[in-house]
Amino acid sequence: TKTATDTLNTISFTAATIELIPITFTAGTTALNTITFAAGTTELNTITLGDSSVPLDTITFGAMPSPGPYELTKTTTTITDTLDPITFNNYAGPYYLTKDSYMTPFTDAVADKTKLTIVDSFGTTIPSSNYTVTNMGGMVELTFLPAYFPMYSDNPTQTLNYSEATTAAYDPAVDSNLNLVIDGTPQVLGAAYDYTISGSEITFTTTKSFMNSVDTIEYNAPSAGPYEITRTTTTPTALDPIIFDMGDGPYYLTTGAGMTPYTNAVADKTKLTIVDSFGTTIPSSNYTVTNMGGMVELTFLPTYFPMYSDNPTQTLSYSETTTAAYDPSVDSNLNLVIDGTPQVLGAAGDYTISGSEITFTAGNEKTASNIVNTIKYEEVTAIEPAVAADLAIVVNDSTLTPGTHYTIDGSEITFKAAAAIDPDTDTMDSLIHNTGNTLGGIDTTRVTPFVRTPTTGKFTVEVNNVLQVEGVDYNISGTEITFTAAKTDSDVITALLHSEEKEYTFDITATDQANSEFSQRTFAMFVNKPGVA
Repeated sequence: TKTATDTLNTISFTAATIELIPITFTAGTTALNTITFAAGTTELNTITLGDSSVPLDTITFGAMPSPGPYELTKTTTTITDTLDPITFNNYAGPYYLTKDSYMTPFTDAVADKTKLTIVDSFGTTIPSSNYTVTNMGGMVELTFLPAYFPMYSDNPTQTLNYSEATTAAYDPAVDSNLNLVIDGTPQVLGAAYDYTISGSEITFTTTKSFMNSVDTIEYNAPSAGPYEITRTTTTPTALDPIIFDMGDGPYYLTTGAGMTPYTNAVADKTKLTIVDSFGTTIPSSNYTVTNMGGMVELTFLPTYFPMYSDNPTQTLSYSETTTAAYDPSVDSNLNLVIDGTPQVLGAAGDYTISGSEITFTAGNEKTASNIVNTIKYEEVTAIEPAVAADLAIVVNDSTLTPGTHYTIDGSEITFKAAAAIDPDTDTMDSLIHNTGNTLGGIDTTRVTPFVRTPTTGKFTVEVNNVLQVEGVDYNISGTEITFTAAKTDSDVITALLHSEEKEYTFDITATDQANSEFSQRTFAMFVNKPGVA
């Protein structure tokens, strides 16, 4: 017998006539319930997708509002000549612009000095407004203006060249890969949106004027890869503790109980982690680290002295980071999410992996506008509880009882009718193994199958609200129903379990007391049989 609260598989019992939950047909569904517990997660470095962006020339809108069309152009700068280096040790100059090992005066620079690129020995690019270029008797002189002398140096310029720029129309290979931002708003391609492209011309759906400003215009070329999977690891080296009892110092950075000066810290003080005895992390901007005669001194800047203490630092370490290629042991354990969408491994999916390289499949190439949300390697371990009591299962905030509500077989859980689980509406809050492992993923759930018996009542089936005839439209064998005609996902299938009915008869007698007459009649009615519905 069943009650109003029993739930069997996808059949929910309510009072009187019982409407079963519609069956959704899917191809190749396997009702397995393998439970996987996270055994470890390795965070990997993000991937910068796409080829390098191609910057295009900005669009200048006119005074009168117009939708266009506007020409898309790209200016290419080509170094035509590399000049002989100059050593700026003569202040204003003049210095001589030559090529071919100082044999040939470079007269082209006289025509347009803005095409010169000069980077001094300190790495500073010198603007063309700081100097003049003149032809003096066939010699090309570079002379600096007063107050704009280059910094004195005994070393030559890092860069001294002359470049020609050419501008040409630019026709995007794939229009949708154009990244266009105007007045802080990314523009959307399409006639129903912000703009359209025809060849190298762009036309806006709304007019633009000098009041509008192009913030970004670039072409993001797509690329399938391969992209390198990498992982960065940080390895700390513990240094000897320090007691900050000498104001600004100096204090000495050592290892090996004060025996070995730690010279690595001189190279990059930002890799030091110093936590004083009070638990305060001291920023590297508060101190200097220098090598004084082989001793590595830590000295604090004025007004940044550490707080006086008689106790040693809680943490004093130096961390080195290394980045290396990462080859997933099991490719399918890579968790990759791009633009909010989990990526599917496989040649028929979104990407493939070869060693430490990811390559996206045809049609799934990525551009710089695509963002990697998640990339990590997740190891999982299948757990086979010895007994059901090894699990703590909470569904809808209620803890289930092993044996009563579910059984286990290997790594499979089967929920019983007493669990009253509706797979469509119920939520598993947690599943914890007594080892402390928490559920990392669950494939499917299974509830105890419903088997029709003579005591379960009348069973009917409707398809799209049309009553089906058993033996003609469908057959039932054990827990399975088989239709003679194939069904699709759009078909709505409803199974009804009706309460068993019983006929009751009773007599009613009508009496006329005034005339001392009576009449008796027998009635019959069908009611639900007690204990079934």
